[in-house]
Amino acid sequence: MLAFAGGPTALAAAKQKKTKSAPKSTSPAEIFFTEGAKRLKGLDTCFVTNASGLGRFFLYEAMEDTDKHVRARLAKHEIKIAHLFTPEHGLTAQEEDHGNTKGRVPTKMTSCQSAPAGTSCAPTSPETIYLTTVEKLQDKLKNCEAIVFDLPDSGVRPYTYRTVLNRIMRAIHQAEKGQLLYLIDVPNPASHLGPQGPVAQKSDFSYVGEEEIPFMPGFTHAELARKYIADRKLKIKVHIQKMAKYNPKEPHSKRASAFYPPSPNLPTLRANQCYWVSVYFEATSIEEGRITKDPFCQIGHAEFENRTLPKMGGVKFYPYPFYAASGKHKGKLIAGYKLEFGETTVNPTRAAYEFFLWHVKNGKNGFMKKWLAEKQGLDAQTGTTSYRAALVAGKSYEDWQAQEKTRIADFTKAMQKYRLYK
Repeated sequence: MLAFAGGPTALAAAKQKKTKSAPKSTSPAEIFFTEGAKRLKGLDTCFVTNASGLGRFFLYEAMEDTDKHVRARLAKHEIKIAHLFTPEHGLTAQEEDHGNTKGRVPTKMTSCQSAPAGTSCAPTSPETIYLTTVEKLQDKLKNCEAIVFDLPDSGVRPYTYRTVLNRIMRAIHQAEKGQLLYLIDVPNPASHLGPQGPVAQKSDFSYVGEEEIPFMPGFTHAELARKYIADRKLKIKVHIQKMAKYNPKEPHSKRASAFYPPSPNLPTLRANQCYWVSVYFEATSIEEGRITKDPFCQIGHAEFENRTLPKMGGVKFYPYPFYAASGKHKGKLIAGYKLEFGETTVNPTRAAYEFFLWHVKNGKNGFMKKWLAEKQGLDAQTGTTSYRAALVAGKSYEDWQAQEKTRIADFTKAMQKYRLYK
């Protein structure tokens, strides 16, 4: 007879430990496949995703010529894949603009219509909906009984995935077909910094901003979607898949979740964090180092000077000349700067504004002031004309910020009833 060391109490504890169920997965994808799919049972479902979300499971199937990663799992719930849509940068999130050349999803079926009854299927190739109007989205989504939206967040309003979501919600509302939006919420990598930056004005709405929210909203896709639906009185059915153990006050590097690149230009968390500053320069002639080994963390211009700048918004700008490999200064060796900062001490809004202002006052040949005096893309990028006007007038950051404080405070107060995480 075998004796259990430790006696009856230890034996009981061992049995309890053995039978204790494993903790539920906190992965958004696994939550969707194990719990979320039950809500879509029997529905013709469209997916809006890329490799940062459920899209990578479609890519697994393409690579392995199998159906075990997506189709088989959805088939258990009688879910048919009606269509696969992608945003800017395609299914792989590694392409430019409308591209999907790397993201074709091979399938033995030519279309969902030819698939055997009860079988999950997908079109031969994903289709981009980048820059698609609400009216055209209605047509593209007409065969979708449910739409699963699963795209990453960069933390700034101009990133076009937010506009894709907003237009999908408006398309569902206008269609009046009772379609279900299944929204998989994702981390905001800049949430710990809180709402900041210029609040977009209706007169300056564009594809990089179609809602009156700050440049860095500080909230998640789902939280902002709840406000968007309420503000516009949209009549749509929405299910939000919340994140497990998400703390908005925690910097992303401390979270127990991977950083999935939202685009080819933001391959790392550092690049994404530098983007919070450099995104202001996208609409200018400043080179953001997109295809360098440190994208958005090194910036340059033919009129910059090789000199040390004062610290701005917690960012140190170190002189760093480099060859521009693309864009406005392609092939030229240009003066530039490396950006270095702490993820919890940086103030991206202040850093970008004061960088502009320093060059307005001290820039070579007055190039920055001349450029800002002309109406151009910075108004669309910031969502307002007041930002550029303040720079042209030489206003300090504090003077410009004074007019934004009330708008940001009003937005933050209004968001409290739409919060999902604290």
